[in-house]
Amino acid sequence: MLLVCLGTMSASASTLLNDIVAINLKADANYGSFVKTVGAGAEATYFSALSVDMNAGAGGDLLQISSTRSASSIDETNLFPVVWTFSLLNFSDGSVLSGFEVITSAFSDLVVDFGPDWLTLSYADATVPEGTLISGRFITTPVTQAIPLPAPALLVLTGIAGLAAVGRRKRSA
Repeated sequence: MLLVCLGTMSASASTLLNDIVAINLKADANYGSFVKTVGAGAEATYFSALSVDMNAGAGGDLLQISSTRSASSIDETNLFPVVWTFSLLNFSDGSVLSGFEVITSAFSDLVVDFGPDWLTLSYADATVPEGTLISGRFITTPVTQAIPLPAPALLVLTGIAGLAAVGRRKRSA
């Protein structure tokens, strides 16, 4: 199992359900981009065999890439990297992507890269088996925003601190 994460992990079950996401597959050529709304079942299908489900698993927090048939490269000496890019990831609870836990990978050289709203999976293996190729869990972190302290409150706090300092001086004198 491969876990790629930055920062702290969140226990929240963030999903992409009803989010509009962009999916792109590139190898020796660009095999197409899809902009889809995440729902039940596959969001994208390539070559009538590869499918991408971005709401898989019981909690809807898994990404799964599957193949209905196996295939292998004709020229295994000149492999092109295969790159899956998922972008516009806006999780249902407003959290951001902070990691991706690989649960299953049919590729020994799988590389994971990500940012707050994108994920890239790449590999160069020559054989694509039938079944689940890549399965992984999105790890998210809630976005916290600092609540600004209004200027009058800062003045009040400064005044209280000043009164406390004056009171200490009088007691010590």
